Amino acid sequence: MRITINCEKALIALKNNKEDHLKDYAEQMKVYEQELQTYFKKQAEYQHLLNDWELSSLQIKNKEMPVKDFYKPSKPNNYEGSYDFYIGVFTAHIFPSMELSEEEFQAVVLNKFSWRDQFYNYTPSKEPIGYSGSTGDTGYTGSMGIISSEEKIKQVQTKSISYFVEK
Repeated sequence: MRITINCEKALIALKNNKEDHLKDYAEQMKVYEQELQTYFKKQAEYQHLLNDWELSSLQIKNKEMPVKDFYKPSKPNNYEGSYDFYIGVFTAHIFPSMELSEEEFQAVVLNKFSWRDQFYNYTPSKEPIGYSGSTGDTGYTGSMGIISSEEKIKQVQTKSISYFVEK
């Protein structure tokens, strides 16, 4: 199914959605930077424990190596390029309206890009790094800390649709 939309209204929605995305990304980056500082502090503490273990293991046989039970935070993704692509398309289009596929309509009008759920469910850490002998499911399992992803998704959809409703 093809859907015809007004290019001017689509541009307004895309630019506003891009602005909202950049604000949310900035919030995620603040959380990431805080988690990165915590990671560096824990890494320094772990290195100190490891050094102590190496010295004492010379004197005490079979002393257990300290377990690294923290993770390096993963950097959030910025999907600004998705908005820029469609902004470019609608800016360059010479007619007042354009036909979109259902998938394109979901992205442009409803702000439902394929990456959206992953972006709004961002957590700073998911992958263990370092000492491969650590066992168990320990480490950081935080959340982005702004609002729940479902609440944010509903806000984004409502705001996007409002640009296409005649006033």
